[in-house]
Amino acid sequence: MRILLLLLLVALTNIVFAQDEDTKVNSIRGNEKYHQFELGDERYLLADHVNVRATPSSKGTVVTNLPIGTALKIIEVSDKKLRLNGFETNWYKISFKAKDNVTTGYVWGGLIAEGMIQSANSSRLLFLYGIASLSEEGDSDKGLIQIRACKNKSELSRVDLKTVGDYLHISHSFANYGNRGLAEIEDIIEFVEMEEMCGGVRAYNIVFWDGKDLVYVKTKRPFGDSPFYASDDLVFPDDKGGEKGKIIGDEQIGWYDEDKEANVLASHKRIEYVWTGKTLKQTKVLIDKEYDVEYDLKE
Repeated sequence: MRILLLLLLVALTNIVFAQDEDTKVNSIRGNEKYHQFELGDERYLLADHVNVRATPSSKGTVVTNLPIGTALKIIEVSDKKLRLNGFETNWYKISFKAKDNVTTGYVWGGLIAEGMIQSANSSRLLFLYGIASLSEEGDSDKGLIQIRACKNKSELSRVDLKTVGDYLHISHSFANYGNRGLAEIEDIIEFVEMEEMCGGVRAYNIVFWDGKDLVYVKTKRPFGDSPFYASDDLVFPDDKGGEKGKIIGDEQIGWYDEDKEANVLASHKRIEYVWTGKTLKQTKVLIDKEYDVEYDLKE
């Protein structure tokens, strides 16, 4: 059977921006364990109206109430844990500024953001992420990731993303690429799930910040299991080969030929999109071609 048919059945595409690491406004790599923080970590509150308690318990006396985006420091990791929304994590003693005074108290780890990145346009505009909920599906823990936008400790918008892999056992990262020349967008945010092994799970979740709302754009998954590959680049106006006001999708499927020391292209699709304000709208198919090649299965 032609290898192209096999690839079309098993290949999972990915979004890879057509830019290098230097184009990121800022990025962070997530924890190896969900909502697990270390002594001395400087973090931000993911939730709003968070009760800070005198003891590590949901029944502890409320010391104060803090807004989303409050900066804090982990000063103690409690042995006590709380299970909520399908996942369990520790209570943490934190220090924070309140009316120019440094105050302390306990907060459940699920209310602390796993990561924060800033907007390209304002250091006061923060994008925070963490787990919204988890549920067991077979042998995996799937769930929702929440991304929240806040400014001056006031929440502006939120979007939830479904996890693709087993969230508790794969790495993740969070990055901001600015607007890449897309005039109606201020920030292009990328949340990545990645299993660091050949053929492992990868998912690139793309979210736009348009100045008012976080808008989910799309999720695509990479495929790479030597010698086969499937890729899907998104080319923005400021990228090499980009065009003003357009987003170009470039999908390729193929394999690496060791004898020729070169990639063999089995199919190539190049599509032109525009952003409607809510979704990507296809405007033109530039290339849609399958090549007359077969994979030589060697014994």
